[in-house]
Amino acid sequence: MSLLRAIAGAVAIFVLTPLQPAHAQISPNAVWSCEFTNSPTDCGLFLQAAASTRATLVGPGRDGPTAVQLTTQPGDINIAGSGSNERADLTRSPSSTYCNQGQDEWWAHSLMFPPGYVPPPVASVWNWGALFDFHNSAA
Repeated sequence: MSLLRAIAGAVAIFVLTPLQPAHAQISPNAVWSCEFTNSPTDCGLFLQAAASTRATLVGPGRDGPTAVQLTTQPGDINIAGSGSNERADLTRSPSSTYCNQGQDEWWAHSLMFPPGYVPPPVASVWNWGALFDFHNSAA
């Protein structure tokens, strides 16, 4: 009977103990990855924003101690072709080593919505917000 109680207790502890978040592992065969150790523009990325303060390092990251937080403020318009749409983005220049016709690639991204996240306000004409995107740079 005491063995049964011990097993039941162990199962209860296992079931009731919150799981720790799993850390992503970057494959050692990855051709490119970025952990944003020193700056939001590490790894050859460029900031497209109204001010450099729109990109900051925060922690924890998906696969390391840091990540990038992009913040868009009202009035952050006419950023890299955004027209009247507000924008803060990181971009990587086209390259012959990635994102080309005939190349197989796998991409992994993580998005975290902090407690202070505010969705875009409702507009009378068009309601939308892009949280992640790939752009076509082909002619």
